[in-house]
Amino acid sequence: MIGHFPKVSAASLFHWGTMKSENISKQTGSYEGNNLSLSVCPEKWAKLLNLKPSDKLFAFSKEKSEFISILPLMKSGRYAETRLKLLELAVDEDLLKKELVYRVEFEDAETEELCFMTFSDYTEALNECESEDQIKVEFCHIGTQKLCEALGVSEENARLSGEEYAFIELIKRHTDVDGIYWEYNDNINALSLPLYCIFPSKVSEWSYKEVK
Repeated sequence: MIGHFPKVSAASLFHWGTMKSENISKQTGSYEGNNLSLSVCPEKWAKLLNLKPSDKLFAFSKEKSEFISILPLMKSGRYAETRLKLLELAVDEDLLKKELVYRVEFEDAETEELCFMTFSDYTEALNECESEDQIKVEFCHIGTQKLCEALGVSEENARLSGEEYAFIELIKRHTDVDGIYWEYNDNINALSLPLYCIFPSKVSEWSYKEVK
């Protein structure tokens, strides 16, 4: 048992795109990796992604669904013990490795949230900030090539969001939940909307139909 997880359910969700069986588990380059992205607000996502009128929309339903809310796992707090266990397991399964990095922190102009970028080269980090005071030297968990291959994500994304991607892959491997939930603020003006994904192996447990 890895630990205690924050869980949510969703009886009805929507997916923009294709449902061809040969494509479901081969999606790459998206934020969710090779998992199937869904939402509860398809109209807002269509606007955010600037979709075409010809794009297809599918409605998904399942009587009893279970998703793990991943954002609480990325912070210290109630789920700190689970987070530590996930990090240890990710290193053991060669999904993450520890690496010395230069971390540049900055405030997002739109959301006013504290964000950061990591670099393996000090000069690159210095070029991205206004002062050396913004640079912190630390050891960080970086996504491995094995993680990139498992989730279909780029090396750059694995470096920037390695822990999050590793947690997604571990949850897929070691739990029986349907997928992942990102509890982002519902604010399209800030390019922020709640997001779900279903693991490819769980898609067959859902009923779905084309509604547009």
